[in-house]
Amino acid sequence: LIKALTKHSENIQNNEVASALKRFSKEDNIEKVLKSLARGISQKYLHGAFNLLQSETKTDAEVETLISKLYGVRSTKKDNYEKKPHK
Repeated sequence: LIKALTKHSENIQNNEVASALKRFSKEDNIEKVLKSLARGISQKYLHGAFNLLQSETKTDAEVETLISKLYGVRSTKKDNYEKKPHK
């Protein structure tokens, strides 16, 4: 599992760096490209957590516990996220 997670992480990084390198050839603002790179990586890493938050099969307490353990963060409000219905 650790090897699979590491490989997944490397794939995300490689894809986002390749995308950023393409943007460098079109964009003069380096800060904008780097912020986009950072955001892209962050969004992909958080994707699984966001899916858990939207899941109707987990209780709020279970989701909060999992997110807290995964990312080392605690919720400050009980209602700081909204479950979205499945499509």
